[in-house]
Amino acid sequence: MIIWDFETLSLLHRLKLHKVLVQSLSFSHNELYLASLGGEDDKRLVIWEVATGKGLCGNSAGTDVSHQVRFYNNSDDQLVTVKNMGANIWKVDYVNKKVICLFLMLFADKSDGDKFRKHEETDNECHN
Repeated sequence: MIIWDFETLSLLHRLKLHKVLVQSLSFSHNELYLASLGGEDDKRLVIWEVATGKGLCGNSAGTDVSHQVRFYNNSDDQLVTVKNMGANIWKVDYVNKKVICLFLMLFADKSDGDKFRKHEETDNECHN
């Protein structure tokens, strides 16, 4: 991944942590941080500091491939990742350099009465 300065048309940072594919990117609302989501080969969620180009923290995004990552609209420490059958809600702890999975929502199939099931996570990893 490359971060460019559009005013000077110069390369600011070359970011390398994912093995092959970068599935999705999202800047925080204040553009201080960048979240990157690796593809099927590494399945990692990484938070970068835009000013320095340093990877601050990361975590496994689960065993299933996630397709999208997005920061909340007015937050630089809350994110969501979306998979085929669910979504993970994440909190970034910048002080302790951790990305913590708060909970996992699994979308029920149409034969179920519920639209989704919420699974609380206690070990900071989402398992689906």
